[in-house]
Amino acid sequence: MKRTLLLLYKVSQQHLSNLQNIAPDWNIVHTTDKTVAAQLIENAEVVMGNHHLCESLPLNKQKIKWLQTNSVGIDYILKRCGTLLENIIVTNARGVYNDEICEHTIGLVLTLHRNLHLIRDAQHLHQWERPIQLPLLSQKNAMIIGYGSLGKVIGEKLSMFGTKIYGVNTEVQFFIDEKGTKKHWKEILPTIDIVILALPYTNETINYFSATEIQQLPANAILINIGRAGTIDEKALYEHLNTNKIHAAALDVFDDEPLNPEHTAWTIKNLFVSPHMARTRELKPPFQYEQFFEENFKRYINNESLQNIVDITKGY
Repeated sequence: MKRTLLLLYKVSQQHLSNLQNIAPDWNIVHTTDKTVAAQLIENAEVVMGNHHLCESLPLNKQKIKWLQTNSVGIDYILKRCGTLLENIIVTNARGVYNDEICEHTIGLVLTLHRNLHLIRDAQHLHQWERPIQLPLLSQKNAMIIGYGSLGKVIGEKLSMFGTKIYGVNTEVQFFIDEKGTKKHWKEILPTIDIVILALPYTNETINYFSATEIQQLPANAILINIGRAGTIDEKALYEHLNTNKIHAAALDVFDDEPLNPEHTAWTIKNLFVSPHMARTRELKPPFQYEQFFEENFKRYINNESLQNIVDITKGY
């Protein structure tokens, strides 16, 4: 029986041809239909894509060896598929969307920093509101929490404005201040003007940036979350925004999506609601992840190490 690759997304002829050239003797099938996916997955050795994955996975008879997702965050898949992923190599799309998400993040930083969100509100009221003495980004300290491949790209671009960058991840938790004193990242929050969260959602990152951390920020601080919902205490953030204890925030992800019309977030003047758009919806091919999929599939065929292997116990 031919080895089977199942693609759970819309496939362009060029992408299909590229994959078939990599593995001429493989059976490469594709669908976005739930019923068809349940049938095609029965004998699949490799699956690429998320569409109807969790519903179909229990029907796999020949144990899947490798699953490639088209998303960076896989908490949803881990939650729904659970033990079905045991002994399966799982890889994600880390790095594929870095440029797009980075551009959106920089846009949010500039929007809040230059008060463009408030100017837009004033425009709707036909009011000429000209801010006074806006500071430069070159005068600011930014902390990026979740300093992986995406966080580093954001830091690199933001540093081009002259902003000082503090990157926080599991390896980097301490920094040396001007006096040569070693301090934990939480200790220097009162000196941070811009906080950017780019965290995955795991058991360790739930409310990672809690009310305790939010209240340490100075009154001029802005906060942006382009990572996963649930990594920040939204309720505490709303309270600090409503009382102007911090200057402004922009959230691209929320605990409850989409926001219902009565949600409190809509009424907070200094909160910019970014409707989960740091990575835009791709409805038809070619998709951004195709080239990465092809490269990883080539590695699999050649028995080489795969890129972006996920530790399912950690969740990233």
